[in-house]
Amino acid sequence: MEQISIKLTHTFVGIGGAGKKIVLYLNETEKLQGNYVEVDEYITNLFETSWFSTADSLILCAGLGKNIGTSEIVKIAKQATNAGKKLILCVTLPFSFEGRSKMVKAEEALTTLKKLTNHIVILNNEELYSDLNKNEPMYDIFKKGYGTIAKEIQKLL
Repeated sequence: MEQISIKLTHTFVGIGGAGKKIVLYLNETEKLQGNYVEVDEYITNLFETSWFSTADSLILCAGLGKNIGTSEIVKIAKQATNAGKKLILCVTLPFSFEGRSKMVKAEEALTTLKKLTNHIVILNNEELYSDLNKNEPMYDIFKKGYGTIAKEIQKLL
């Protein structure tokens, strides 16, 4: 029997500040194969974007709790699910010092996102920071977290 190999087009989408940093790390450090897109504004018509229509699978990355990342990842994930695209979500949760309202907003978005996919990678900034050496620069701490995200994504692709 002849085997057929199908190659999916993966599109990594960095949404908002945190999401763009994750996607930049995945592209420059991990060199994961795919297309890379940054979203730093509200999208009015997702189907008019070429990256959405040409992607077989979407890897959406965003920080939850603020505005663009939280609202747009939910909107894009809903549309991707409706369009039958493979969907992997990578999200960060806020630090406690960012305030209770951001954590509540993040938790609400996470509840919605969990209904849209079984493939979700969560990086809790507070836990990441508390588990690591406090003398390390924040950038190095985040890099370790992004490395963890990359490993989880590679398992799911």
